[in-house]
Amino acid sequence: MISRDLDVAMSSYRPSAQGYRIDDELDAFLDSLVVTCREHRDSLDDTVEAVGSLVRTIAPSDLAASDPDWETRWRAYFAFYDHAIMHAIREYVERENLT
Repeated sequence: MISRDLDVAMSSYRPSAQGYRIDDELDAFLDSLVVTCREHRDSLDDTVEAVGSLVRTIAPSDLAASDPDWETRWRAYFAFYDHAIMHAIREYVERENLT
């Protein structure tokens, strides 16, 4: 894969398991990640896998299911994950339509 380029792209946006922010900064990061994947001629499936892999690295796995914040953090994580995947797909398809 294009791990070196992904590391460079990831350095521009580092979310944490403590705060899943969905904002313009995240969208700009995802856009740059899609551009990087497309430059390497990755398919849509490969691009979605790259985005999913990066987001999974910040899953709230530091909490036990008995922790009172467990459900809240996982709900926030899944909203973040869903947004990231949907945004990447939309960006990939829009760029595909421009070529």
